[in-house]
Amino acid sequence: MMLLLGLFISPWVILALPSALLVGFAFGAAGMAATSFMRSWQDFDLIQLVVLPMFLFSGTFYPIDAYPPVLRVIVQLDPVVAGRRPHSGR
Repeated sequence: MMLLLGLFISPWVILALPSALLVGFAFGAAGMAATSFMRSWQDFDLIQLVVLPMFLFSGTFYPIDAYPPVLRVIVQLDPVVAGRRPHSGR
């Protein structure tokens, strides 16, 4: 259906779903590993302290090229950037 509508132009789009699943399971496994070390419910706030900046600076809403050079180097170390890059088309 999407091919008939012309919504994608590359045959590599067939790998988008397995790639998204792999990235999702990888981050889910990292989250499960991190939560196994939590001692109380208040420790879960530390997870949000790490996850939220990783998501916001990953280039999902704002292109990475627009960041200052120093911040761009730090953002490139974010694993979410590497997981999002194949899906962005940039």
